Amino acid sequence: MMNRSMSCLRAGRWRRVPTLAVLAGALVAGAAASSAGAAEKAGAKKAGDPLVYCPLMNVTMKKSQAFGKTTVKGKTYYFCCKPCKTTFDKDPAKNAPAADKKIAAWEKKQKKS
Repeated sequence: MMNRSMSCLRAGRWRRVPTLAVLAGALVAGAAASSAGAAEKAGAKKAGDPLVYCPLMNVTMKKSQAFGKTTVKGKTYYFCCKPCKTTFDKDPAKNAPAADKKIAAWEKKQKKS
């Protein structure tokens, strides 16, 4: 029976790497990425990157992560993705009042927590 490893080719083109070594490497890489992500989050809080709300998908995100924005009558609406922005932009006068209600409820909820 063949020893289990990440490379199962018998032709010898690939160097056989034991599964445990590959998993250990992934664990180290994951830990480094996790600490980098934590540093990024801490930097975002320090820089004052506020949270915004996508009224179509009911998603909270950082302002810097928003896909796009639309301004209607002086109020800016942020969106999480292109389909949300496209849907809103088809008829902003119709969609803005409903979005305002959702955003007001979200802001009220944010103040409580």
